[in-house]
Amino acid sequence: MAQRSKSPWILACFLLLTAMSAPMPGGFGFLVPSVYAGGGTWTFTDNLITARYSHTATLLPDGRVLVAASYGDSGPRTNSEIYNPATGTWSNTTGNMITARRRHTATLLPNNRVLVAGGQGIGTPTLNSAELYQPLTYVPIFQLLED
Repeated sequence: MAQRSKSPWILACFLLLTAMSAPMPGGFGFLVPSVYAGGGTWTFTDNLITARYSHTATLLPDGRVLVAASYGDSGPRTNSEIYNPATGTWSNTTGNMITARRRHTATLLPNNRVLVAGGQGIGTPTLNSAELYQPLTYVPIFQLLED
């Protein structure tokens, strides 16, 4: 039987913890994300740059993790971060999302872009807008269709 790599499981556990990594209203949650290193142990990794919840975490083809948008002390956020498991560090993405949102979806597409759609925004019950993450910035879908 072929031996499987533990890396996908490590990252899957990390994605789950990332979704719970910031304080929730009422004080629940964790401030420091942890990574499951296999073999029944957990290790700490670097803190997120921005405390957040109701965000998404998407595993990118190069092994990094995109954490997009969220909800924070001031409401829905537009900023996103990238986690690099090779260095255990976070960095801000090069551009903010156009629409602040939380409770959205984020899907890795075959062209290695991430489609972020729906969710809740500022002062709106639900959003019908969508954006694409690419290496340099977020682009509204309607702009892509016009090009």
